[in-house]
Amino acid sequence: MNRNLRFLTLATLLSGAASLMHETLWMRFLSTALGSTVQAAAAVFAAFLVGLALGARVFGRILDRSRVVRSYILLEIGICVFAVGAGLLLHASRERLPAILGQSIGLIGMLRAFAITLACVLIPTMLMGATFPAVMSAGRRLGAGDAGMLGLYGKNTLGAAAGTLLCGFYVIAAFGVTATLLIAGGLNLLAGLLCVPLLSAEATQAEPAARQVPAEPASGTAEAMPQAWLYAISLLSGAAILALEVVWTRIASFTLGNRTTAFSTLLASVLLLLAVGAHLSGWLVRRFAGRMTGLLAALLLAATAGIVLSTVIVNAWILAPDSAQSIFRHSPAAVVLLRILGVGLVMALFLVPLGCLFPTGLCCLRAIETRTGELAGRYYLWNTIGSVLGSLATGFLVIPSLGTFAGATLVAFLCVIGAALLCVPLARTTRTRRLGWTGIGTAVLAIAVLPIVMPEQLHLARAGEQPVLRVEDEWGVFQLSALPDGRLRGTNNRTDLVFLLGAFDTTYVQEMQAHIGSFMRPSARTALVLGSGYGITAGAFTVNPRIEHIDAVEILPAMVAAADRFQPYNRAYHRNPRVRVVVDDGRHYLARTPNRYDIVSINVTDPHLPGAAAMFNADFYDVVKRHLSSDGMVIQHVFGSDKDVALSTLKHAFHYLRAFPSYKTGFNVAASDSPLRPERAAVEELAALPSMREALAALGVVPPLDAWTTFSRGFPPSALQGLLRTDLVSTDDKPLLEFSRRGDALAWFFSND
Repeated sequence: MNRNLRFLTLATLLSGAASLMHETLWMRFLSTALGSTVQAAAAVFAAFLVGLALGARVFGRILDRSRVVRSYILLEIGICVFAVGAGLLLHASRERLPAILGQSIGLIGMLRAFAITLACVLIPTMLMGATFPAVMSAGRRLGAGDAGMLGLYGKNTLGAAAGTLLCGFYVIAAFGVTATLLIAGGLNLLAGLLCVPLLSAEATQAEPAARQVPAEPASGTAEAMPQAWLYAISLLSGAAILALEVVWTRIASFTLGNRTTAFSTLLASVLLLLAVGAHLSGWLVRRFAGRMTGLLAALLLAATAGIVLSTVIVNAWILAPDSAQSIFRHSPAAVVLLRILGVGLVMALFLVPLGCLFPTGLCCLRAIETRTGELAGRYYLWNTIGSVLGSLATGFLVIPSLGTFAGATLVAFLCVIGAALLCVPLARTTRTRRLGWTGIGTAVLAIAVLPIVMPEQLHLARAGEQPVLRVEDEWGVFQLSALPDGRLRGTNNRTDLVFLLGAFDTTYVQEMQAHIGSFMRPSARTALVLGSGYGITAGAFTVNPRIEHIDAVEILPAMVAAADRFQPYNRAYHRNPRVRVVVDDGRHYLARTPNRYDIVSINVTDPHLPGAAAMFNADFYDVVKRHLSSDGMVIQHVFGSDKDVALSTLKHAFHYLRAFPSYKTGFNVAASDSPLRPERAAVEELAALPSMREALAALGVVPPLDAWTTFSRGFPPSALQGLLRTDLVSTDDKPLLEFSRRGDALAWFFSND
């Protein structure tokens, strides 16, 4: 590799890292504004891809007629300015956008989310998309052949993997969100500056393509293959990769974990394997020059075999006991490493051949040497269209209707059919007849075998538990399992949604969330439950006849639909005329509702999970306070290794705290800007109401342990002083809880392990 290409390669690496960092941060800002719903995430992702595709297509032809190195430098500088600007704008307006957008669930909500996202990030994403044809064209101008051009593409993908890991493991946790945004912009600027020395090299080594005489491709890779087939392969490549990414995001929540670090690791693994495929494609293009149709068919057949084998392996992994965890019980880091390596090796079976597909097809385009920017942009456009269709169709149609493994099966079918179609012209030619019929026969055999060998359902099996309900939708695999003693466990994928239904501890802690609020504020008339879960807290509010209206917000539709199964513990809250059940992200709902409440119960089970962690941040409490009445209060469950951070954040947001014991060493924390010392007479009057007296007696609150004794003895801040540290405040900008590294390495990936 010559010196000029080394500069361009490094710039491409930095640009890829910066792009994924920007997109990660934009997704965080927009998830706050639109809600952590599947529909909102899909709309945001689609808007990103549309911007990238438009940029590649619009700028591709222009780049061929320009000084492309200079254009690339300007593109990187433009990304620095507009991407950082878009990020700062989204961060500043994250609490205002929900009122503009309204509900983000449903088709209309998705379209609104898509439109507002596209309007916010159109310019920077178009500039990012334009860097792909710019780098391809610049590589050609500076003397790169097919392998060198594909190497640049691979380095860009490798940089994207590095950017994902930087965000997920270090930069956001160490510097905060806005600082990370500036760091990403700095990488774009550095990428542009690295190419400044190449300006003179471009002027001396190559004239712009517009003034060149068209020549036959020197590599010998072009064949008499219909160009429409190549664009169809680009479309199929994008659809297959993104569909499988959706499938494996769900699978990885069982095998790799459910925390931000786990999702970052998965995405980085996908990008790394695609980069491996891109680098391998350079060798393949040289090795099979002139036989590219057969090579493309072979890659599709290899991807099919990889999809089948990986699905069978991972199904056995999910169903079998975690032997690695039992063998390395004293080394959580070893368990995590084995999980990461296992997921990576299994995904490599299909991602490496699929990673070869796009760059190999790109090299087959006629006139790619002389019209690099234009053709690369057009090819990228079709790949992106496939990506959008594959991700949305898989997430919203295939998985909810047929299941996760059916999504993988459908992709395998598409790949094998594509391979068969490519083999048809080979079978008609004397020189390649044997190869063509072999490929067709292999494809027919694969079509016959796929329905037999592919697993049917993705589910979590725990020893001694009997599944009683399973719903698979765009949110995940919602499952209720019965324990031998009659209690129920509710999970979404592998995440425990609430503690065991039927256990006294669960009933006590969940009901006390409502009772603490009722007795701290005996005059309360309205209540809001964010994260209603089984509905126990909302049901406990209905026991208080003074509460006139209760809003119960739950993000999982399946949890709400299964509410009848949670009786009598939830007191049929969903059928009570005083209760309004809302399916939405809690933070998004609160940001867009005009209602005010006397009591807000925040009933989120795990402060470390993406989305849920935002409901423990000081910025969220500022939103809550805007919807509290003059003496309104918040009740929140605080537990786990980071309860000091959660308590300190609550103390930072509210003047008064009072904590009551809950699970083990956890607390139900009452927080308000008004004193939390109710009058004894008011407490005793409320406790004397028949419905309240009966509910308290069921929890063990009976004389001499009366209501006044119970609700006046909560720990004040002075008793919690050892857990309160003013330097530990979790915010949207410094999300300490989501990126916590306390506990062993296994806890960094899976909150329930």
